[in-house]
Amino acid sequence: MFPDYLNKLHEINTWIWLISVIAPLVMYCLKIGSRSYYIASAVWVLSQFLNLRIEPYLNEIVSASRDNLVFWYGTWATLDVLCIFVIYYAHIRHKACIGFTSLSVMFAYSALGFLQIARFFELEIFGTHHLSTLYTLGINSGNLAISSLIALPLVGYLWEYKLKPRNQNV
Repeated sequence: MFPDYLNKLHEINTWIWLISVIAPLVMYCLKIGSRSYYIASAVWVLSQFLNLRIEPYLNEIVSASRDNLVFWYGTWATLDVLCIFVIYYAHIRHKACIGFTSLSVMFAYSALGFLQIARFFELEIFGTHHLSTLYTLGINSGNLAISSLIALPLVGYLWEYKLKPRNQNV
């Protein structure tokens, strides 16, 4: 059951980020959402497109030699830290208050970055594969969590104003 769960989670992860592309666009059209929300959403979407672009090249580098693992884990950890910095800097630059979504996305990026570093040290220093399943589960769950954080305000709006049953007798 557990390996099937990991496969399903990876499959869901490859499609779920589309929600995080669509949700900010819909929220913008509906004129809902804060500046902080849009900053976090923009950074997330741009980082995902960047990840999709560079992953094949990193995979080639790492496939050539196990000594190149530093490029794989180092690149992803660096991107996570850069995303945190960009979200924080954009809030300062636009004089925006850091909202719940942005703060949560920054915490998720930090967890993803920590997981990348832990997995690298686990492989290079300890030479074990104990974190293999945790790494796969953690990365996919982190991406799923950020996509969910990006979509939740839209779901809340739709529930509150469009789908919530109203008392018609009042």
